Amino acid sequence: PIDFIIDYGDISAIYSKLSSIIFPFTVEAGVDFNYQLEAYDVKNNKFNKEPENSIIKVIALWQESNSYLSPIGVPDLPNWQEIIGDTYGAEINYSSNGVYNIKHSIFKAGTYNLEVKINETLITNSPFTIFVKPTLLSSQKVIYDSLPSTGISGNIINFNIQSRDKFSNNLKDLLAITVINSSIMFRDKNDNTYTETGTISD
Repeated sequence: PIDFIIDYGDISAIYSKLSSIIFPFTVEAGVDFNYQLEAYDVKNNKFNKEPENSIIKVIALWQESNSYLSPIGVPDLPNWQEIIGDTYGAEINYSSNGVYNIKHSIFKAGTYNLEVKINETLITNSPFTIFVKPTLLSSQKVIYDSLPSTGISGNIINFNIQSRDKFSNNLKDLLAITVINSSIMFRDKNDNTYTETGTISD
């Protein structure tokens, strides 16, 4: 008898696939999300070891944030690409049995293309779609529009407030704004409260 040892072929971008995630995928800004890449060779055999000569890249590319434009016209941070970024690489670690663990976190709310490449070739169905929504309201990031520096005691002062999360993403689900004397109290959907205090001048 003649014994043959048949090893795996090269890792394949056609047959390798993501698992533990369903697209389109929605996640909250700043929250880690995890999924796996299952490696297959060019003959559609699943690896049971780490493939040789494989370079795996996973990048989320910002496309647009039209769903989170300020309804009162407050502009975005002028340099948000430099502050929080518009391209997010993933942390990739080999686990076992031909499976790579992938961890991602994205800070800018909006729509993203998720590109998964093996040796610079996109895997089947890539790019995938990811929707990132704002996280909880941050009182430190709230923007006031048309807020006067002084007012007349007893008179109503009208101004607009744009609520934002800690990454300066505009919120759309603020439930209540309560004015108490010279303080403004915000309540978000999780019933957390935040207070902004100003001065009333005679």
